[in-house]
Amino acid sequence: MSGEKNTNFKAMSVAAIKKYLQERGVSVNGYLKPGLVELAVAVEKMMLPLDPNFERVNDTYTMKQKLNIHDIQIGDPFTMKTINDFIDSPPFGLYDIFNHLIYHATEYDKQGLAAYKSFEDYRLFQDGYVRSLETLTLKEAGVHVYIGQVQPTMRAKTDDGKDCYSLWFILEGRGANRGSVLDAFCKCKGGRDGGCKHISAAMYSLEALLNPDGDKSVTSGPCLWMPKPQSCSEPCSVDQLLISKSKPPASKERKRTYTWLQNIDFDPRNPKHRKVSSIKERVLFTKRLSAVEDSKCNINLSSVSDSPSPGKPVILPLLRKLYLKQHDSRIVANNGKCNRENNNSTGLSRVQSQVGILVQKIETYIKKTTEHSPEKFLKDLTFSNEEIEHVEEVTRDQWQCDDWYMHKVGFITASKCKDVCSRQTTLEKKNVTVTALAKTIVTGQATKVRAVADNPQNPRDWGLKHEDSARNSYLRVQKHLHYKVKLVKR
Repeated sequence: MSGEKNTNFKAMSVAAIKKYLQERGVSVNGYLKPGLVELAVAVEKMMLPLDPNFERVNDTYTMKQKLNIHDIQIGDPFTMKTINDFIDSPPFGLYDIFNHLIYHATEYDKQGLAAYKSFEDYRLFQDGYVRSLETLTLKEAGVHVYIGQVQPTMRAKTDDGKDCYSLWFILEGRGANRGSVLDAFCKCKGGRDGGCKHISAAMYSLEALLNPDGDKSVTSGPCLWMPKPQSCSEPCSVDQLLISKSKPPASKERKRTYTWLQNIDFDPRNPKHRKVSSIKERVLFTKRLSAVEDSKCNINLSSVSDSPSPGKPVILPLLRKLYLKQHDSRIVANNGKCNRENNNSTGLSRVQSQVGILVQKIETYIKKTTEHSPEKFLKDLTFSNEEIEHVEEVTRDQWQCDDWYMHKVGFITASKCKDVCSRQTTLEKKNVTVTALAKTIVTGQATKVRAVADNPQNPRDWGLKHEDSARNSYLRVQKHLHYKVKLVKR
């Protein structure tokens, strides 16, 4: 019937039409006669071959043709005595597998080879479905025969009721094509053409056996990239690893390591100037400091002008008493008067004074103490809680308050320390003058801020200009977090 054209399927019985379709591999379940007639007409136009699944093929004849290699008839591999020794196997790799499967398996093409590990046949090998693989060398035919057993994946038994599918494949054993696949066969339904997933899994198993350290892709093994070790790099356990965010390298390296000022023992002076001076050197220094004193300048320790003016160092009277055994009687306060209320314990009190708290301490030591010892002065240089509270109370307005400038006289403030450290770094690069900085430190004089600058030129002026807006912004944010919050000026 397959050779006839325009067959009258309507005149045929239902059984005859079903047989016609089943012989060509078409399912007929669930169709009535009109539907079967339409299927038969379409199949006839497509000219589908008989027995597409090779179910009626003579296996003996087909097998005999497949085993005729190099004009030599080879016996049935399933009846041969094989061994588990692959030392005589030819070189066999992924290229040989791909060359065979590209022409026998529909899943394989040139684009899909990059993802061959995602195919089902490779997963069968990787998941251990290949139960056995043995070999036999036929020297007369110059081939190597491999027989394997692969467990089914979707069922417990095969169609024949066995635990595994039996298969074989033959490799070329000589010549330029040594190691290429000549033919293959599996007892599963799709194994007659030699391209089923069971044959592929057995080939991958052989390739892994013959090439345990073969060429691997970049992603096949562990990461081999190692960062360049540094001089301080040492091996350690995982629980001792310290993970931190890397810092970008500086544009220009410092000539010396920067030391943060949290360490109170840090000395910003040059190392050659850090040697402790002797008593003789201190006496000579005090005499030189007294010699350069301007005799026409009246010393007013509490005056702060709009611009710094030269004056005698605040510490000079103390140096004279300690090392020259002299008392400086020329200390003059504003208008020639210094109102002080003596305290029995400290000699100082909450005074309505025109000089700072440190200057009061120095003058009290000079007048009340007869022992000339730096150690005794440092020991007595303490401030009571009453004095601290008084200074805090009268200097709350800071730069807007005259007392704030007055009580800063004689102290090495944080800003002065910062200036010293910055100037030391500058001196290492170029020779600059430090006279103005030295006068600011030893005389204790500072420039008083009279008004907020409209166009700030330095961080201090910028902070003063935006102080109120920053305070208001902080209050606005905190109001969302707290109930009835407000800022109280103390």
